[in-house]
Amino acid sequence: MENEDLVQWVRADVAARLDELVRGNGHGPGPTDQARRDLIAAALEQRLGEQVRSGLALPARGEIDAIASVVAMSFSGLGGFEELLGDPTKEEGRANGCDNVWARYSGDPRRYRVGPVARSDGELIEVARHIMQSAGQLSTRFDDEVPYATVDLGDGTRFTAIMRICGPRPRVFFCRPVVFAPTLDDLCERGMMSADLRQFVAAAVRARKTIFVSGSHGVGKTTFLRSLLGECEPWEQKLTVEKTAELQLERFPDLHPNVLPLLVRAPNQEGKGGISQSQLVELSLVSRPDRLAVGEILGDECVPALYALSGGIDGSFFSIHAKAPGDVFEWLALLAGGAPQRVDRRTTLGLAAQGIDLIVHLGWDRARKRRVVVSVLEVEGYRQETDAVHTGTIYGPDADGCAIRTGTAVQCQEDLLEAGLDPHWAQAHPGSRW
Repeated sequence: MENEDLVQWVRADVAARLDELVRGNGHGPGPTDQARRDLIAAALEQRLGEQVRSGLALPARGEIDAIASVVAMSFSGLGGFEELLGDPTKEEGRANGCDNVWARYSGDPRRYRVGPVARSDGELIEVARHIMQSAGQLSTRFDDEVPYATVDLGDGTRFTAIMRICGPRPRVFFCRPVVFAPTLDDLCERGMMSADLRQFVAAAVRARKTIFVSGSHGVGKTTFLRSLLGECEPWEQKLTVEKTAELQLERFPDLHPNVLPLLVRAPNQEGKGGISQSQLVELSLVSRPDRLAVGEILGDECVPALYALSGGIDGSFFSIHAKAPGDVFEWLALLAGGAPQRVDRRTTLGLAAQGIDLIVHLGWDRARKRRVVVSVLEVEGYRQETDAVHTGTIYGPDADGCAIRTGTAVQCQEDLLEAGLDPHWAQAHPGSRW
C-alpha cells in the first residue's frame, strides 16, 4: 500500500470515529487535540497490523510519523500553517504553492525555508479558505471570480491568499504584528535609537508635533507608532485608524485608558456594508480626538488625512511606506492625485508642508542585524519656485546606518525646549551622543 493510500484510509477511519464521539457527546465540548492524536495512533496501529498480517512491507519510522502529522493537520483545518501561526517568533510566513514555503523571524530580515503546508496546491487553497472562515470572515469570497482575499485573523495578523489564476501557483502568506507596549526607552535599549534622539522625539510628542514614520516593510513602523502614543498623556483620547488591528492600544488599558480603535471593514458578497480607511479618517474630523494615529497610508485616505492635519488635529502620527524620507511627499502627491478628489500636486505638497512637522525614517543598520532610526527630517515648508517641500536633516545616518546629530538648525527648537527638551541637547556637539 502506498503512503498516500495509507493517509487516506487513516483519515477516513479517524473521521468516522470522531463523528461517533461528537454524536455521543451531544452539545458538549468537541474532541481535544490529544483525543485526535490517540485516534490517529490507534488507526495507524490497526492498519499497519493488517499490512504485517498480509505480508506487506511497513513504511519507515520517519514515514509513519510524517503520516500521523499529515492526518493531524488535516483535522485542524490549518494544515502546515498550524505550526507557522502557532509560533509567535515567526513574523511572516509565505507559501508559493504548497511546498515552497518561507518564514521570517522577529528581528531578522532574512527568510528561511520551512516544510510544506499542504500536500497539494488544491489542498493549500482549501486550507486558506478554512482559515479565513475560521477567522469569522464567512462573507469573504475566495474563488475564480474573486481570486484574491485578505483578512484579519483577530489578533492583527494579516492573512492573504491568491488563486493560481493570478500566477503559476497559488500564494498564501501572513504578516503578524509584534504586540507589546514599548516605550522610547525600550527602543533605546534595543539599539534602535540613541538617548539624545529619544529626548528629541519625546519632546516632539509633548510639543504636539505631527510625525510621519516612514520606512520599507518590516522595519518596525507600527512598533515605533505605538511607542510615540505611549509618550502621550493617558487622559488624551487616541483615535486609531487601521486596515488590520496592529496597534491594539486597547490591550494596554493602564497606558491607554481612552482609546477609540477604528478598523476598515470589507464589503459583503453583494458589495455592501464596507467601510474604507478614507471614510474612517473623515470620521476623525468630526470625532475631534486629542491624538490621531493612522497605520499605513496606502490610498485615497491621504486626502482626508492631510485635511485633518491642516484642520487642527495636531500632535498626530502616521506611518507610510517609503524607501527614503524625502519620498514621502512624492508618494502623498501620487496618492492624492489618484484619489477621487483629484487633488493637484501643489495643493497636496502645500497641505503636507503645513501639517507635517517631522519625518522619522526607519530601516536596518548596515549589518542588517537590527532595526534602527536612520534619519529625522524637519519640514521647513513648500516652495513654489522649486515645486518641492524643503526639509532640514536633524539626524542623519552614521557609518553604521544609525541616526546621529547633524548640527542642522532646528526651527521648532524653542517649542521643544518649552516641552521639556534637555537644554544640553541644543548645546551638544554635532555627531555626539549622550
